[in-house]
Amino acid sequence: MAESIGDVLRSPNSGLRTAPEFKGKIALLTNFLPPYRIKVLELLMGSVRGLRIFVSVQMESNRRWNANWGTLDVTVLRSLSWSSRAVHGDSFHEDRTIHFPYDTLFQLRSYRPNAIIAAEFGLRTIQAAMYKCFAPRTKLLVWATVSMVTEKHRGALRKMVRRLILEVADGVLVNGSSGAAYIEGLGFPAGRIYVVPQATDNEVFTGPSVRADDRVSKLLYAGQLIDRKGLVQFHEQLSKWCRLHPDREISWTLIGTGPLRKTAESWKRPPNYALILLDEVPYRELPAQYHKADIFTLPTLADEWGLVVNEAMIAGLPVLGSVYSQAVEDLVAEEQNGWRFRPDHSDEVFEAVSRALDCSRETWNVMRAKAIETVRSIDSRYMKDRILRALEDACG
Repeated sequence: MAESIGDVLRSPNSGLRTAPEFKGKIALLTNFLPPYRIKVLELLMGSVRGLRIFVSVQMESNRRWNANWGTLDVTVLRSLSWSSRAVHGDSFHEDRTIHFPYDTLFQLRSYRPNAIIAAEFGLRTIQAAMYKCFAPRTKLLVWATVSMVTEKHRGALRKMVRRLILEVADGVLVNGSSGAAYIEGLGFPAGRIYVVPQATDNEVFTGPSVRADDRVSKLLYAGQLIDRKGLVQFHEQLSKWCRLHPDREISWTLIGTGPLRKTAESWKRPPNYALILLDEVPYRELPAQYHKADIFTLPTLADEWGLVVNEAMIAGLPVLGSVYSQAVEDLVAEEQNGWRFRPDHSDEVFEAVSRALDCSRETWNVMRAKAIETVRSIDSRYMKDRILRALEDACG
């Protein structure tokens, strides 16, 4: 079995060498660089001989972040892009943009890396695998941000392509235990699967473990306002709970943009349920929103991780979340630092909402401290060390 996230949490320094280093040059191939990934990559750059990041686009069209790469060495590849629709059974569909960075092989040949980290199993990773065939001493790690839920409806052809890529890969980085199980199910050796928990900048989000008393119980969601996030289903069950508890006042703040924004404005709700809609908040201003809330919510129908869970927990929020988020599945312990449910089972959603809102504020404060402790060791430096361990093992 691959090392699980439980092993990571029980022993944060498990399997790590003192001051791990990798002496070679790394090429990282990815779609774009979100702001929360800059710190870990700058730390990685300081531990290797060279790190060059090849992105398909400066920024995805559905993100409002500015392309700020800090001190990183970033090359924007020449890419062709087109829209695609991913259908996840009867649950939801999702519009995506596919990028074909067609000069990847040329750029890799020019840079001559000792190791390549290729995000996902798409066209860039296929080219990385082709490069390795011509330069077999180059190590290839696939950064597979997948889970059993996100990949549930993938077809046979896609699985076949992934198995072919894995035939030449030296290792696979996954977010958590569900991702490890998926990769192992494709026949890849468990000993070469490395759990690299997604991490935020803990120093930015750290918050108090105690909140002031307030007559309004404040729930928070941050992320895209799209069908995949399960917001409609959660709203229905929260409304039901509020109708049954007219003496309680609840607010639910949604931070983000997306096609559900207009729909949410017209949601019917009881008078003791206030819905607050905020546009996407700049990354550095997000912590203040977390620090004003009582409970963080993530009712997603499918998420390969869910970095907002890390952000919420280090900010001192218990999480009311869907087990279809790998972060909830691996980090949230029932009634210790949050509450869990399956979002496509309405009775489970309602019961989880009830368990969360029936708690006293004193109980919430105890859970806040446990939430902070859960993710305290999962920071950018730890994430960097896990990547270095995988690189060292691949070369070792």
